[in-house]
Amino acid sequence: MLAGIESHVCVYQTCLHLLENGYEVTIINDAISSRTADNRELGLARMQMAGALPSSVEMLLFEMQVIAEGDRFKPMAKLFKD
Repeated sequence: MLAGIESHVCVYQTCLHLLENGYEVTIINDAISSRTADNRELGLARMQMAGALPSSVEMLLFEMQVIAEGDRFKPMAKLFKD
């Protein structure tokens, strides 16, 4: 799971290094930024082209929860309600 600042430089280079070393990389799109929107989008696109899987914080948390029930689920689900 990869998040950070400057998607087109630091995060991108980290992603490539991880992929080159055999790791499966999931980029958490809404937890990655850059100084400009264009650089952010370019970094995200290039990471996907290199083989990283896109995700979001919400998607990741629900995936980690596995099932939609239990003591931990309800408080977590409240984070994403409007």
